[in-house]
Amino acid sequence: MASCKSGKPGTIVSPAEPLEAAEADNTDPVEVNKLKVFQRELKEGKYGKQLINTFKPEEAKKGKTEELTWIDLKMKDGDKPNAGEPFEVKLPNGEIATGTLDEKGEATVRNIPKGKCEVFWPRLHEKKWKKS
Repeated sequence: MASCKSGKPGTIVSPAEPLEAAEADNTDPVEVNKLKVFQRELKEGKYGKQLINTFKPEEAKKGKTEELTWIDLKMKDGDKPNAGEPFEVKLPNGEIATGTLDEKGEATVRNIPKGKCEVFWPRLHEKKWKKS
């Protein structure tokens, strides 16, 4: 029987640096709504990013027939994994998934619609996606 000390240690990954500072909300509700509309149209800023809807088995039972899949990401510099590298994945439905690579320089985005995805590495790419 294995002892409680038989596991192998993981590696420490330093936290990712913030990508951009967000300006504090104005207390005027009209101005906040204008800002939200503007950022959602450009798909940029605090209100412009769309979160991924996580898979819920109840929805699948209700007749949703959209086929879901996954995407694996991997980044290495030679033999060295790029641990902690932030990424954004533009999904076929226009939503954007964000995250950082693990200590092996890998990540998986699950439960996404089938189709073409675009991967964006904020530290490496200069320009973000713009509305076409």
